[in-house]
Amino acid sequence: MEEENLKDLLKKYVLEAYESALQKAIKDKEKFQSNCFDLALKGLKTGRIEYEGDIFSEILKKEIKTNLQKLKELSAEEKQKLLMLNENQRKRIATIDSQYFKKA
Repeated sequence: MEEENLKDLLKKYVLEAYESALQKAIKDKEKFQSNCFDLALKGLKTGRIEYEGDIFSEILKKEIKTNLQKLKELSAEEKQKLLMLNENQRKRIATIDSQYFKKA
């Protein structure tokens, strides 16, 4: 279940990064639309879509790195608290254990 908590935590950081990048794209809408249009034209000319030069992708990568850096900077104790089982997970394990041992 700690693995589940880690996945949830990473998902949270990536979604926050996406939201931040999206807000930047909305704020500078014309720049992003122009960039997308230029990349689409380039893709039509070459017959391949490539994301090199995609402003949104670059901002998203930067936001993800920033958010993950926050996680890396946490102390071992802080990381452990984030990943440890919560009360509901402990109850689930206790229920499963009690059911298993009743059968045994």
